[in-house]
Amino acid sequence: MATDVTDRAQVDAMVDRAVDRFGRLDVIVNNAGVGLRSSIADLEADAFERLFQVNMMGPLHGMQAAIRAMRKTGGGTIVNISSGTSRIVVPFIGGAYPALKRALEVLSDYARVELAGDNIKVLVVLPYLTATKFAQNALGSSMASSAPTFDMARRNLPPAQTAEFVAERIVDALRKDETEISLAPQRMS
Repeated sequence: MATDVTDRAQVDAMVDRAVDRFGRLDVIVNNAGVGLRSSIADLEADAFERLFQVNMMGPLHGMQAAIRAMRKTGGGTIVNISSGTSRIVVPFIGGAYPALKRALEVLSDYARVELAGDNIKVLVVLPYLTATKFAQNALGSSMASSAPTFDMARRNLPPAQTAEFVAERIVDALRKDETEISLAPQRMS
């Protein structure tokens, strides 16, 4: 179901539709996100606001809708997709994207503690490079002055993982009741 995660009513409707169809909500995966290519010096307020709405408010809307549904049926698991960039420095991705992903991790840690009594678990996933169109769809993709540095940094990164690999690791982590998984390739760990 296509959903604008920045619109709380749409997220509530998505969760309600899932519950209507399946009778309950066992897992929600907050994976919507947008990237930003920008140096800190050139970071534009409008771009940061868009990042905040999608990468922070989107997962919060998803978490709150899921919590309401999961409390009614005795529990479930919230999966929040963060980013390995929250733990390493990759120049010229703006700092804003990894900062918001780190904030999502902290929000998840608090939710995990607060929701334990409701049998609602929270899993944080830290993928690094996933083979999607994420980079092509990033905001601020015209970075003439810093593009050579960004391209050089990108060449030093390991190959991207498939979306299927990431999904399989999430399912495995759900089965093991893990609270956080890092999908760092061997060269990055």
